[in-house]
Amino acid sequence: DIAALTKDLTLMVISTAAFGMKLSWGDDGIAPIGHAMSFKKTLHYVSKGIVHRLALPDWILNLYQFGRDTKTAYSEFSVYMREMIDHRMTSPEGREDLFSNLLRAREEEKDGTTMFSDSDLFGNIFVLMFAGHETSAATLAFALTYLAIYPDVQAKWLEQISRHVKPGQLPTYADIPKLTYGTAIIQETLRLQPIAHTIPRESMHDTQFSTRKCNGEAVTVPIPKVHPRGCEAHVPFTATYWDRPHDFIPERFLGEYNKDAWIPFFAGARACIGRRFAEIELLAVLALVVQYYEISVTPNPKYGQESSAEQRARLLDIDEAVFVLRPKEIGLTFKKRHAAER
Repeated sequence: DIAALTKDLTLMVISTAAFGMKLSWGDDGIAPIGHAMSFKKTLHYVSKGIVHRLALPDWILNLYQFGRDTKTAYSEFSVYMREMIDHRMTSPEGREDLFSNLLRAREEEKDGTTMFSDSDLFGNIFVLMFAGHETSAATLAFALTYLAIYPDVQAKWLEQISRHVKPGQLPTYADIPKLTYGTAIIQETLRLQPIAHTIPRESMHDTQFSTRKCNGEAVTVPIPKVHPRGCEAHVPFTATYWDRPHDFIPERFLGEYNKDAWIPFFAGARACIGRRFAEIELLAVLALVVQYYEISVTPNPKYGQESSAEQRARLLDIDEAVFVLRPKEIGLTFKKRHAAER
């Protein structure tokens, strides 16, 4: 199940980048002394259970197992954060993860008029973790699925990797600007599967804006004061902006395109602050995976002799959660490439 695989992978990435805590595939989830839950399991439930934690009081969470695990995870998250602060304030070792950088910045501003509290620190780290884990995992799962469905795209991507990454070596940060086709694959994936599809916004006063429908008809949209509205992050299937809008064509992003018609990270002052981190993470993983493995769809007798169109629709079916689109269970096969293919 590629969706489960990418969730674990992106959780390990965010754990290392945000906290300097390296997790392993074989983490058995045993809690360290003084804790009720391992760090990996804590991050998993903090991310997965956010809606339950925000919407439900403790007495309801206590009524079912996932709720109890989520409640425990949020309590454990605070304990882990407190321990990290205490350890890094007394440890001489230099760290370059986000948590340590924020902590150092806070200490440097102690004499100023404003300063991050522990709560502010936890909040900023939590937002990065929630925004960077679930969304990156879903995007990566869909991107790998598209590569399995479209072997010609996968072959073209492998050719570019082989051209810019030395045989037997891993992609480096210096290679990232050269891997333009991989970036186009990610962009096309997010056009067709805009993971963070809707973001709520509130108007501070009554207003309205004028726009036009696809047929050119003028329309005025009223926005009442303090009324949450869902802001769509995309116009993916509009022929006005995209040629063959329902087809997976990464090449469309190698040339000129309307930037206002592709905003999966939103735009302006409130655009996603983690965009560059996500882009590099996704590109590095896609390069590494395709460099070493050939990706294909796992045959499933359950679906018989389905057509290519039926298979594509099944594999790209989604679960629409509150904040993000999630892939349903996707079966992919990874076959290790021979050295001569890399």
